[in-house]
Amino acid sequence: MSIGKLIKGYLAVIISAILYGCMPLMAKYIYADGVNPMTLVFLRNFLALPFIAAMAYGQSRTLRIPLKMLPRISLTSLFGSCITPILLFTSYQFIESGTATVFHFIYPAIVVLGGVLLKEEQLKWGNVISVGLCFVGICLFYNPKSTLDWRGAIPAIASGFTYAAYIILLSHSE
Repeated sequence: MSIGKLIKGYLAVIISAILYGCMPLMAKYIYADGVNPMTLVFLRNFLALPFIAAMAYGQSRTLRIPLKMLPRISLTSLFGSCITPILLFTSYQFIESGTATVFHFIYPAIVVLGGVLLKEEQLKWGNVISVGLCFVGICLFYNPKSTLDWRGAIPAIASGFTYAAYIILLSHSE
């Protein structure tokens, strides 16, 4: 791999992380204008389509989907691009975005547990340590003096489960 491609990849990851980190802040401003989580997710996905099409065209690729793959891709997309962000964006209305994001990030633990329970994968020490660190991180974020609105906590936790389902479906597909 060339240095130019490596730098380009790192820059893409950095820009992606910045945009992802700004998402809760942007959501709060958009909610103030009367937009709901469902509309926000629709607009986010719809407005991304021209960029995805341009990237595919630039790489001489197509966005055509083989008909036999449509059910699997639809199910995977439903979890990853629809249900997960709707739940996460809904939680932002009731709890702080930092708290919601911490709850959402239970997904690595769920992916490991789902792989072991559903796909009969071997449990490795690295996975055990990752799950442990995930729970330690969540516990360190806990503030016993703050109140927690379950109308926000439950969707945030559920978004972690739906994102884990997305990761599992994606990792076990063609």
